[in-house]
Amino acid sequence: MSRFRALLLGLALVGSVVLGFFGPAKEPHHVWDYKGFFALYGFAGCALIVFASKALGKHILQRGEDYYRPAGAPPEEAPEADGAHPRGEGEERHRG
Repeated sequence: MSRFRALLLGLALVGSVVLGFFGPAKEPHHVWDYKGFFALYGFAGCALIVFASKALGKHILQRGEDYYRPAGAPPEEAPEADGAHPRGEGEERHRG
């Protein structure tokens, strides 16, 4: 989206919210009758979803790097630069 279109969209959005406060007023009987209620309600709901999913991912879904390693097993060594296995396994198959 070009900068001009983004600026135009932003101005239209802000303008519509500001002009909404100058419309005909009626006596609010419920909390959702107040001006701007649904904008605030939607923003709060979206923020709640973002923070809840972040907490869910960090504390419940995310696992450590060694999660699948058996208990007591030594950590894996990094492969060497030439592509050979660090423990030398499988070298006999490649010599020939």
